[in-house]
Formats: sequence, C-alpha cells, structure tokens
Amino acid sequence: MKDRTPVLVSAFVYPGGGQFLQKRKLAGTLYALVFTLFLVILFYEVLRPLVANVNAALDWAAEGKNEEFRQISFAGVLLTFLAALITYIMNLVDVTRAQRTKAPHPPPLP
Repeated sequence: MKDRTPVLVSAFVYPGGGQFLQKRKLAGTLYALVFTLFLVILFYEVLRPLVANVNAALDWAAEGKNEEFRQISFAGVLLTFLAALITYIMNLVDVTRAQRTKAPHPPPLP
C-alpha cells in the first residue's frame, strides 16, 4: 500500500499542494489561487488602516495636523478569514477523498 503521508502533509502546508502531488493541476491551481486571494484581501483589510494610522500619527507629530484614525473592519476581517478557513478545509477534504478513491482496494477474503 502506498504511503499517503506526503500528500496529506503537502495539503496542510498550503492549499493546492496535495492536488499537485496527485497530478491534479487544475484543482491545485484553483485552491491555491482562491486561498491566496483571500489572504491578500485579509492582509489588505488589516494593513490599510494600520498604514493610514501610522501616517496620521506621523503627520500629527511633524506638522500638528489632526486627522482621524481609521478603524479595522472587524466584519471584513472575520468574513475574509472564515472564507480562507473554509477554502483550507475544503482543500483537505478534497485531497483526502481523492487519495481514498485512488488507493487500491484490498483483495476479497477467501
């Protein structure tokens, strides 16, 4: 029986890795792209207000400008994180199911 450990480990490392090891390039590309998209949106949701707040604080310290600070959207961060988590879990389920269907069936008992 073939060892399934490398496929499962690669699926845990980054979504799409397990599919690439299974020679399922389209599925691997889709999982990797969707997960990467959600991560980029998540970082954007968090970093955009932080950078704006640092700039506002530096402007206030240098020139005395009084700008309002931006808040991080909790709903935006939570929804994006949940979407990335769901994509990650779907990836693991897909890799596991595909690995089980490819595994050879044991011979029937005599």
